[in-house]
Amino acid sequence: MVRVSESSKLVQYIEDEEKLYRDFSDTINDINYKNEFETSNAANIDLPIGRFNDCKMVTNYNDMEPSFWFYAKGIGLIKYGWFRGEYHLISAKINNRNY
Repeated sequence: MVRVSESSKLVQYIEDEEKLYRDFSDTINDINYKNEFETSNAANIDLPIGRFNDCKMVTNYNDMEPSFWFYAKGIGLIKYGWFRGEYHLISAKINNRNY
């Protein structure tokens, strides 16, 4: 289970305790971090369904091969990639807006 603990942090409940899951504040130096993540601004992400502005990229260095998540403000996860390929948002309806 993942929940928002502060405005820019997500925590995950694992094995009877909560651990920091994602930190979008760009100040990742919590010693309880389960994985080694880095957040950065990704600016604009172009997908076949449109352009997403003000995005964040989260890089996971804990895997054998790094993986990347792209989050769009107000939408959530729009793209996930790793050395073998990628997945991306193909359609969504959020707040009566179609993507």
